[in-house]
Amino acid sequence: MDKKKTFLLIFFVILIAVIAVFASGIIVYNVSIRDEKTGTILSGDFLVGLETYDGYCDNYSYTRKSKCENEGYNWIEGVRFLSITNGYPVSDKVGAAILDKNSIMAFGVSSEDAKAYYVLSLSEVVFGKTLNENFVKMNVIKNGEYILGSNTSGVLIKELDKDGDDYIINNSSINRKETDIYVVRLWIDENYIPPITKEEVNDEIVVKTVEEKISFKVKVTAERK
Repeated sequence: MDKKKTFLLIFFVILIAVIAVFASGIIVYNVSIRDEKTGTILSGDFLVGLETYDGYCDNYSYTRKSKCENEGYNWIEGVRFLSITNGYPVSDKVGAAILDKNSIMAFGVSSEDAKAYYVLSLSEVVFGKTLNENFVKMNVIKNGEYILGSNTSGVLIKELDKDGDDYIINNSSINRKETDIYVVRLWIDENYIPPITKEEVNDEIVVKTVEEKISFKVKVTAERK
């Protein structure tokens, strides 16, 4: 009987210790952590992430060039960090369909373990002295559908709602294990007049445009639905 009692006592001690470890693990695991620099939200088993791609497939399903082309679709090149320097003003019809990779950014928003609400926004936006929110246009495609602008039109950045210094692109929700694929296309409005400088070179006046630049990052913030 003593051996049985001793065995049962050891068993319950171990069981209580295991329960205590798991309980403390749950408490620690539920601490919320937010890292906006990486576009990732972590809260318990809740993970919403943002991943940029090297372009996009024109059927808006595949996020890798090899898979896209193997299935017979076209891969459109893009950049992971959108920045335009010395771009020139174009009409909406031209800008909305532009295929210059420096004007295109493709990325996905995904949720690993839970249904979530999320806000997608332009963050850390840097404008030039004259090239600003009044003269920069964009259209945005989500999963193959235009949510801002169209294939022949765009919206000025100044028309977007703001949250502090960020410009909101979209408020949406996503189911567990799903990915929303976005394509952002940026161009300079045709009404923009680039600043110029005049220099005298060999008794001749040379006119040059002044370098102007716009750049931004994309940020996602989210909460469990």
